Amino acid sequence: MITDKTFKALGVGAGVLVVLSAWVGSRQPIVEFEFRAGQLLVDDIDPGAIDAIEVAHAGETVTMKRGGSGFLIESLRNYGASTKEVNNLIRQVLGIRCAARVSDDSSSHADLRVAEGGEDTTTVRFLDQDGKPLIGIALADAEEGQQYARLLDSDETFRVEDFVTLRSKGLDFVDKQLLNVARDKIARVDVAPAESAPYAVTGTEDGKSELQGVPEGKKVKGTEPDSVFGAATFLNFTDFKSQTDAGELAFANTYAVKTKDEEVYLLSLAQDGEDWWARVEARYAGPEKFSVPQLAPDATDEQKAANAEVLKRNEALAEASKRVQAFQDRHQGWIYQLSSWKAQSMTKKLDDLVEDDDGKPSEVTASHILIPFQGAQNAAADVTRTQEEAKALAEELRTEAAADPASFASLAAENSSCPSKEKGGDLGEFTFDKMTKPFSEAAFALEVGGISDVVETEFGYHVILRTK
Repeated sequence: MITDKTFKALGVGAGVLVVLSAWVGSRQPIVEFEFRAGQLLVDDIDPGAIDAIEVAHAGETVTMKRGGSGFLIESLRNYGASTKEVNNLIRQVLGIRCAARVSDDSSSHADLRVAEGGEDTTTVRFLDQDGKPLIGIALADAEEGQQYARLLDSDETFRVEDFVTLRSKGLDFVDKQLLNVARDKIARVDVAPAESAPYAVTGTEDGKSELQGVPEGKKVKGTEPDSVFGAATFLNFTDFKSQTDAGELAFANTYAVKTKDEEVYLLSLAQDGEDWWARVEARYAGPEKFSVPQLAPDATDEQKAANAEVLKRNEALAEASKRVQAFQDRHQGWIYQLSSWKAQSMTKKLDDLVEDDDGKPSEVTASHILIPFQGAQNAAADVTRTQEEAKALAEELRTEAAADPASFASLAAENSSCPSKEKGGDLGEFTFDKMTKPFSEAAFALEVGGISDVVETEFGYHVILRTK
C-alpha cells in the first residue's frame, strides 16, 4: 500500500533526478581524441569573428583592431594594416600542423620555448568583439631543426610539422608601397630642388625620357634624367610618422608626377641628417564630367571606333579619379621615410643632369663580334683557344667585315661568343660607362657605319660596328 510518506519520498527523489539531469545535460560530452600526426593545432575558427589580433614577440606587442574595411594597427597610431599581411597571419596560424605530441607538462614550456613572454616565443591571440579570446597560440622560434607550438589554454606542446615564421613587428603588417606608376603611364615629372632651378622630364612615345630646357652649350649627361623620371616607379617607404611629429623638418624639395590619366602625385621632401622624409598628396587634373558623342544610326565603323575610344578614355579617367581619392584617404596626415637613393634621384639638380657639350655623342648604338680565349672573363669552360689564336681569328673576321660590312651580322651569328650573336651582334644603344672602358673608347670614336680595329678587353677580342 502506497502511503503519503511514500509519495513524499518519491517526489524528493524525482526532484534530485531533475537537478542531476540538468547538471549532466549542461556538461559537454567528454570525448578522448587520439593524436594523429599531421593534425591541425587549431581545429577551426571563423575569420569573420575576429575583431582584434595581438601578436607578441621579444617584448614587443602589436595590436590590431578591426576598423573600416580592414584592421588598424593600434600600436602604430591606428595606421591601416595590410589586408594581405593580416590574412597571411590568420592563414599561417590556422595552418600549423603538428608532427608529434612532445609534452603535456607546463614545466616544459620554457625549455620548449612556448612559454608566454619568452624571448624566442611568438604568441598570437584572436579576440572577438567583447575582447574575449577566440584562440591563442604560442609558437617557438625554429632552432636546430625543431619548432614547437601549443594552444595558450592548454599545456600540451607539439612539434610543428612544417616550419612557420610569423611576422611580429608593427611595420611587418603595413603595406609599404607608397607609389607605383608604370613608366609608360608617366606623362611628365616636374622637379623643384631646394635652392636650384626647377626642371621637367617628359615621357616619349617610345617609353624613354627627355629632359626639357637643356641649357645652351650643355648636353644630357648619360641616363641621369631617366633615373629622375623613373623614381616614382616602385616607390616604397621604410618608416612613417604623423605630420604632427615632423618637428622642424623643412620640406623644401618638390617632386611631382603627372600621369597620362590626369593624376598628379606631389611629394615634398625634407632631409634630416642622413634620413629623407616625404609628405605626399594627390589631385585629379582631368574633367569631372564626361561627354560621349551620340552615334547616328548610320554611323561608320571609324565613328564607332572613335566613340569606343572616348568611352575607354572616360573609364580610365574615372578610375584615375578614384585612385587619387584613395591615395589621399590613406596618406593624409602622415609623412614617410624614403630610401636615400630614391630621395636623391627625386632631388637632383639640373646641373647634375647635364654636362658641357664637347660635340661627342652621349649614347651610341653598336654591334660586335666577341672572340674569347681560355682564361678570359666569362669565357665558357669549353673555350680552349689561346690568346694568340683568339686575336688571330678576330683579325681575320675584322678583315672580312671591312671588305663586306653587310656580312657583319652573319659573321657575328656564326662566330661570336656573346649572347648578342642571336641578334647579329646588336648591343642596342648604350652610354659610355655602360661598357668596359676600352670597348666604349673604340665604339664612341667610330663614325656611323665604321668598323673598329680589333679591341682587347678582359672578355676577349672584339670587332665593333657602330650602327647609330
